[in-house]
This record gives sequence, C-alpha cells and structure tokens, in this order.
Amino acid sequence: LNLSNTRQLLDETRNDLNATITVLQRNVTDNAQAFINTEFNLSNSQVLLENMRRDLNLTKKSLLDVQLKIEDVQQDLNSTKQTFNNAQNRLNETFTNIQAGWNNSTGILDQLLNDNLNVTESILAIKSKLRLQVGANELV
Repeated sequence: LNLSNTRQLLDETRNDLNATITVLQRNVTDNAQAFINTEFNLSNSQVLLENMRRDLNLTKKSLLDVQLKIEDVQQDLNSTKQTFNNAQNRLNETFTNIQAGWNNSTGILDQLLNDNLNVTESILAIKSKLRLQVGANELV
C-alpha cells in the first residue's frame, strides 16, 4: 500500500512537473515572442528616429536657406532705400536749383521791367524835348 501510494504520488508529481514544464515552455515562448516584438518595435523606432533626424536636418537646411534669402532681401531693401534716398536728395537739389533759378529769373524780369520803364521814360523825355525843339523852331 505504501509503495502504491508512493507510486501514485510520483505519478501525480510527474504530471505536475510536466504541466509546470509546459507552462514554463509556454512562458519562455511568450517571452521570446515578446522580446522579438520589442526588438522589432525598437528597430522600427530607430528607423523612425533616423527619419526624424533626417527631416530635422532638411528642415534646418531649409531654415538656413530661408534665412539667407531673408538676408538677401534685406540687402536689396537697404540698397533700394539708399537708391530712393539718393533720388530724393537729387530731387530736392533740383527743386532748390529750380527755385533759385526762378528767383533769379524773377529778379532779372524785374530788372528788365525797370530798364524798359527807364527806356520808356527816356523816350518820352526825348519826345518831349523834340516837341519843345520843334515848337521853338516853328517860332523862329
């Protein structure tokens, strides 16, 4: 009876051990699959990170290109502003010269009018003297 009980206990123990081994094997397989999945996910993550790094480098290059273009536009604006200022200065100078010429012309016209008035007065004086002379000649 003792031997029979021992044999039965050994059979139950063997069955329990086989069941435990099956569970352990399943756990090892599941863990191995989980490890493979994790390794796959890490590999995908690494690819995604490399793609993001590449995209960031391209974005950085694009931003540098944009910055250079902005600097070029700024230089063009500064040059245009300088050209405008130069044109404005020349326009002011031209206006000043025109105004000075106008003022000078006005002075010359005033002088010509005065000269014309003086000539007219001289002619009238000569006419008057001639009349007096003609009148005196007629008396004689």
